[in-house]
Amino acid sequence: MKTPILAALAAAIVITAALPAAAATPQWSSTNSGTVYQMVPDGAGGCALFIIRTNGTFSVVWLGNKGAARYTKDNVNPISAMAIVECTSKALSYLSTTGMTTVDKKGVETFFVPPPGGIFYPALLPSQAIAQDRKGFFVNEYRTNILNQMSIIWRYLHK
Repeated sequence: MKTPILAALAAAIVITAALPAAAATPQWSSTNSGTVYQMVPDGAGGCALFIIRTNGTFSVVWLGNKGAARYTKDNVNPISAMAIVECTSKALSYLSTTGMTTVDKKGVETFFVPPPGGIFYPALLPSQAIAQDRKGFFVNEYRTNILNQMSIIWRYLHK
């Protein structure tokens, strides 16, 4: 009577051991000079970044689902370190001191003047380390030395 139970238990252990374990697997990485202060996933495997460069300027970068830059705008005059308003697979919107810019997936910019009362946005916040979407997550690896600073954005999938 104990033999069938032990055989079933052994079979269950063998089957469980043969199943692949769920793990986060790296998909791509992108190296950027400076410090990434904001990451906003676009829901399609890419993300938008707000970066403070090593020379003190600010940039907005939109990375596609393979880690390549779809859009880069340097010398942005941000309202705060949380300049990115929204990022989807079709458009990116960010704020600057002059208004809001929306960029479509082809890189065409549309500028909007802010309302007369202005736009309230949070002040400078610490650098963002992790951002998630439905397929995985992004990690901001910050590296520094005497000569330069850089952030490496890693894309991981839930697999």
